[in-house]
Amino acid sequence: MTDLAGTVERLRALRPEYPDAYGVEVGEPAEPGWTPLAAVTPAVVAEWCAQALEIENPGRLASVAASAVAGELTHVVLGRVAAAVLLERRGWDVHAANIALRRTEDGAVNAAVRDGGLLVLPDDPAAGGPGVTVVPDLGALLDRVAAAAVGTLAPLFVAIRAATRYGMVPLWNGTADSVLAAAAYVPLYAGMDGAERPAARRLGHVFVDTLIRHAPGSAAAAAASASTGTARRTRCRCAPRAASTTRPSPRWTSRPTRTA
Repeated sequence: MTDLAGTVERLRALRPEYPDAYGVEVGEPAEPGWTPLAAVTPAVVAEWCAQALEIENPGRLASVAASAVAGELTHVVLGRVAAAVLLERRGWDVHAANIALRRTEDGAVNAAVRDGGLLVLPDDPAAGGPGVTVVPDLGALLDRVAAAAVGTLAPLFVAIRAATRYGMVPLWNGTADSVLAAAAYVPLYAGMDGAERPAARRLGHVFVDTLIRHAPGSAAAAAASASTGTARRTRCRCAPRAASTTRPSPRWTSRPTRTA
């Protein structure tokens, strides 16, 4: 088992009933249906948004569709790796070329890390091992993950905006919500005691501050508002999934958009 695979197994154990909530596939998945994020075009995003108009969206609101698609993509790119950073001070490459997703018929969106490399701190037991990159400190780890996540999500959010006219502020706001949700729920799932949880929450806010430094334009203000709670936030779809104890319902799938 590789060091990344070991981390993934522990992430899967956070929610044994739904192991893919935080777990990822490692390597090139053999099953059909996986799409590298680098191959996701604006036309594909527009199709996902059109599908989301028809699923759990009685009013066919573009804002609901945009929030659903953005929340799932944010959890694929950022939510899972945030859990690894918070739990083990480890991360992986979240550039678009290294992340793939698969949309299942039951509404889940699974994620894969195509290159099994791992980012760790100097005192990590895996440091010096094959496929392991050592970063100088926790700040450097957060910076590396945040920069890659912003670079991956930025064109996806532009495509969602073009398809739905939903604002960039709430789209980027969801990235902060994703990290803060992980900081709130991962310690609970991991069985941390009450004395350890505030440290995880503080690290979550530091992670958001790092995202702000890399976020483009008004996105920085949006994420800052979410971090401090000074503005109304658009709830990220990955947050209730993390908190829920029931199976998530279908949101958007690879099925063709239904027509009247």
